[in-house]
Amino acid sequence: MKETIFVVEDDTFAQQFYGFILNKHGYETIITDDVEKILTKMDKEEPVLIIMDVNLTNSYLNGEKIDGIGFSKYIKSQKKYNSIPILVITAHSYEAEKKKILEESMADGIFPKPIYDFNKLLDKINELKRKKAA
Repeated sequence: MKETIFVVEDDTFAQQFYGFILNKHGYETIITDDVEKILTKMDKEEPVLIIMDVNLTNSYLNGEKIDGIGFSKYIKSQKKYNSIPILVITAHSYEAEKKKILEESMADGIFPKPIYDFNKLLDKINELKRKKAA
């Protein structure tokens, strides 16, 4: 059975990119910008990892606008979901910004975008999966 990665991303091109790369490397993917849809899916199956875009622009949770930082924090605050590793993806390049995002989101890792090196992304995914298994 293939492992599943959920991708929360609102950019259509990025959605296609993640789907292509992850499927090519043997993962099933659930890709959407609808955070409530992700929660519904998480109630049915637990992904090995969630890739979260920091700058979600049109996402709502319980009628409230939410970005990737807020949604990541929400997931980590829920006992039934908090063991799922979250990798936040951001175009913020300054170390202080990345540190702040990582702390606020409660995510397990952060990765820069645009993504130029697919192997580094896959290495980061594998690193977070190993940490969860340990």
